[in-house]
Amino acid sequence: MSMKFNNGGYNPATSSLGAQINDKFWSKVAVKEARKKRVFSQLGDKLVQPKNYGDTLVKYHELPIIHKLNINDQAIDANGVRLVKNKWYAYDSAGAMTGDANGYATKELAKTAAGATGSIKSGNGNLYGGDTDFAVIKGSFPSLNEEGGKVNAVGMKRLLLEAKVTEFGFHVPFTKKMLDMDTETGLLARISREVGEAQGEIREKQIAAGLLSASEINRVLSGSASTIAEMGAADKVSFTDIRGMEQSLKLARSPKQTKMIDGSTKIGTVVIGAGYAAYVGQELLPVLEDMVHAGINVWKPVESYAAAGTIMEDEIGKVSSTRFIEVEDMIKYGGAGASSTDGVNDTDVENMYVTGGKYDVFPILYVGSDSFGTIGFDGDVARVNTVMPTADAHNDPYGKKGVVAISWFHGILIYRNERIRQILTTAKLAWCFDQFSLV
Repeated sequence: MSMKFNNGGYNPATSSLGAQINDKFWSKVAVKEARKKRVFSQLGDKLVQPKNYGDTLVKYHELPIIHKLNINDQAIDANGVRLVKNKWYAYDSAGAMTGDANGYATKELAKTAAGATGSIKSGNGNLYGGDTDFAVIKGSFPSLNEEGGKVNAVGMKRLLLEAKVTEFGFHVPFTKKMLDMDTETGLLARISREVGEAQGEIREKQIAAGLLSASEINRVLSGSASTIAEMGAADKVSFTDIRGMEQSLKLARSPKQTKMIDGSTKIGTVVIGAGYAAYVGQELLPVLEDMVHAGINVWKPVESYAAAGTIMEDEIGKVSSTRFIEVEDMIKYGGAGASSTDGVNDTDVENMYVTGGKYDVFPILYVGSDSFGTIGFDGDVARVNTVMPTADAHNDPYGKKGVVAISWFHGILIYRNERIRQILTTAKLAWCFDQFSLV
């Protein structure tokens, strides 16, 4: 009987007795993936829920007296007249109430009644409440008459904020045979490490999802679209959009200085000055880097900062007063835009990101200072639990199966919602992006 040995090649012949020669070398070191960085957690406070106090953390947000959200029913004007909440009152040039003593439904009606020389006042118990209208300002200064008395009463208000902390977890099973026979050394250690890395990525997504949900009430759409479903190729973010967002953050009293978590303990903080922090996916880098206003490229890469100071994790550059943080796999609204004939593989001039025949919509997420915190239980961190193969009469009588499990508690508390905002935009593919495989 003739003997046939392995002869190598892509389709090697097999010996009649089976493989005679090991024609492959198995490296004992697995291919390592690039690790994703922790970018969202750097801007949030770390809050602790004490044990034996339930699963809900409560925090008060004390509103300043001069704040548009400080709405209460304690308003009394300089003449001692009680004003009704959510009503507007007109005064003549001498400061005497004129027009409807019960108040007007809108500011505009009160201004008409007051005339050019008069003033108006809100009944919301917060003096002028951050309003910049001249007619409101001049009528809201807390002047006193000769007799004084119980006049100019204003109120204080605080918001009750609360969030739940929830337990999460997953596990990776393995067998005794895997440990004994796998060609990779340190397999169990690698599984444990991968479990920890995966938990970190999940937690970053949890924070991102929480911030995006919080910012939905404070978002603007690029271009001319009035709804997300109408956004198309022309609705890409512009310099005007960014400047408009910066202006809205100023009006919301969001400081340009941003606190950033520093150190492995996540307790100490450093201050990032001269800008608003904004998260962007890598898909938006081409449009940011090529952004032009008045014929001038307005993109400034982080390497060119004249006085960089402290740089945030994965900060890549700035436009105007917005400092951008790149997120490798930023959450997007896939296929949420208008229908499109442009796809990844077509030859249209506008080669856009598309899913299911509709434009993808991408958020630029602004996160102001002191706007949110992540919650964990006191003394609890992400815990990796390794159970080695052990005989179990009911589930594993031969002691063949083991498991690496991880669990953690997470919650997010939004306490300055007005400082978390987003710009929505579509994005154009890089010229050769669709020619390459991601795997």
